[in-house]
Amino acid sequence: MVDKPSGKPDVSVVMYRFMLYFLASLAVFLALAWPAYRKNVESRERILVERLQGFSDVNERLIQQRYRELYSDIRMQVLVPSIRQYMTTGSAADRAEVEAFLLKAAKTYQHYDQIRILDLEGNELIRINHRGGRTQSVPAAELQNKNDRYYFKEALRLSPGEVYAAPLDLNIENGRLEQPHRPTQRLAIKVTDNAGIPRGILVMNHDPSEFLAEFKTSMGLYKPVRGMLLNFGGYWVSDVEPDNEWGWMLGHPERSLAVQQPDIWHTMRTQPRGEIRTHDGLYLFRQFDPFHAAMEYDKTQLKDGTHSSQFHWHGIMAVYMPEISWRRYTVLAQPGGQIGLALIVLLLAVLSWILAQLQVQKAAARAERVRHVREMEHQAHTDVLTGAFNRRHFYLFGERELSRARRIEDPLSLLMLDIDHFKRINDEYGHDIGDEALKLLTRTCLQQLRPHDLFARTGGEEFAALLPHTGIADAAMVAERIRRTVAGLSLPLANGGELGLTVSIGVVQWHAGDADLDALFKRADQKLYQAKDEGRDRVCA
Repeated sequence: MVDKPSGKPDVSVVMYRFMLYFLASLAVFLALAWPAYRKNVESRERILVERLQGFSDVNERLIQQRYRELYSDIRMQVLVPSIRQYMTTGSAADRAEVEAFLLKAAKTYQHYDQIRILDLEGNELIRINHRGGRTQSVPAAELQNKNDRYYFKEALRLSPGEVYAAPLDLNIENGRLEQPHRPTQRLAIKVTDNAGIPRGILVMNHDPSEFLAEFKTSMGLYKPVRGMLLNFGGYWVSDVEPDNEWGWMLGHPERSLAVQQPDIWHTMRTQPRGEIRTHDGLYLFRQFDPFHAAMEYDKTQLKDGTHSSQFHWHGIMAVYMPEISWRRYTVLAQPGGQIGLALIVLLLAVLSWILAQLQVQKAAARAERVRHVREMEHQAHTDVLTGAFNRRHFYLFGERELSRARRIEDPLSLLMLDIDHFKRINDEYGHDIGDEALKLLTRTCLQQLRPHDLFARTGGEEFAALLPHTGIADAAMVAERIRRTVAGLSLPLANGGELGLTVSIGVVQWHAGDADLDALFKRADQKLYQAKDEGRDRVCA
């Protein structure tokens, strides 16, 4: 019987209705009064986004151009005959010639602060430093072993001709971060002797300070924009807030977009480019790998160039809402607009309140009727004790599945399950323990079955599971899995002991001779009793 709603309106419901009507009427008013204005604002925002996307395209192309040059530089160095000759002989004279060549190369390029040749044990054979406009060769006594550095280990795995691009990080000397901090981008390639046998590693440390500064300066041209450059781990390598930069190198893992805004970071990781709108602004982002572009370029220039890299960046431009949306609210700055808007809002509020009062009791009565109908439907289809579907629901939807399987000749299998010695459990331990056994079996079966499988309690201790798209072999495997799982479970008893359970299962597959679901049930029931006759705790299919 449906309870009658009380005559006194629920204040919270009235408030909800009021807000609903008020906001809806306000939205209609805004839609009618300001369409041209809103369209103009959206157009301006889209123009801003398109300009920023174009600006981002330019920055990406400039970065890719820089890294094409880096890629070509290191690929060309290993082709120099004097380096191959030194790798062949190892003589002091050949070393001096290579050292002179690399000194000249460092002076010419300007943007490599270190150029090194290491042997395959990680020992530096030659090291050229280019710092503060000075280029010099490091004395042999000061050369270091780098066999524990990740970039050396990665370089050892390269094939001849492959280039390894290490992640952008801060330079480490003698086991410590160099002070002041010096960003570096290491490129590595194997060098071979005259016979083409790898004898060492050429490592060129690119100093990205200049292009990072250029990136930050170019982003500063758009005052509303916060330009950011992140590595593949979500850490800042360039940001308007310098304290955010290089968090993973400085022992501050919390200084990353992945930690501070994980939802935004997840989207950026899974999409190559896009826009994200949040409550505080608009994020334009893109992923790019400068060395991917370099590799594509290399295919047309050097033919056999390949590269090995986990190096990619995320470029982000964040535009905050106060910068792009303030035009929406300029009407409030006009005295006439303020008064007119206040009167309209007040009128809409009064009308909305009256309408909410008139509608609330009708809405409450309708909601109560719907709730009652749903509750009755649920009770009609659900076993109250276990929460599984009941026999009525099983037959209703089972016949549909059987008709579907017959129509398209799709495999369909039925499992009949029965708790072994259930009557003895009730007699010896009480109906409460028996009820718990039924619930435990229900939970176990639902965990083992698929979401679209149909499971129901069809009798006292009997259950059935209908498995669409499943042949007899797979159904038997499912049944065996359920049997093993149940056999490993136990119910705690009041005396501190435990009660083990077993289940017998009969399995059959629908075939053309089954006229209806009852026929399928009858065959499954026969298999169930066969399992019991053969000793219980088993599957018969």
